[in-house]
Amino acid sequence: MEHAFCSLRYRSPVKQFSPLSTFFLFFSNYSDALKSFNYADSLAPANMSIIHNLAVLNEKLGNITKAVEYYQLLIINRDQP
Repeated sequence: MEHAFCSLRYRSPVKQFSPLSTFFLFFSNYSDALKSFNYADSLAPANMSIIHNLAVLNEKLGNITKAVEYYQLLIINRDQP
């Protein structure tokens, strides 16, 4: 079963951040997970998996405006792998 933050459609090629980010997510350390995914986004901008995780994490942390920005990026780019 997949974790709620990972989707089959959006697999990330950025392997460096995966174990640490997953660790933070597993223990609900959303603040550190957000930092990790922000770093991953700097390495692979426009990666839909990373953007998805940034949207969800910002929503969980109450950063609604930022979450909406990321969700809008997902909608705009929904047809791209």
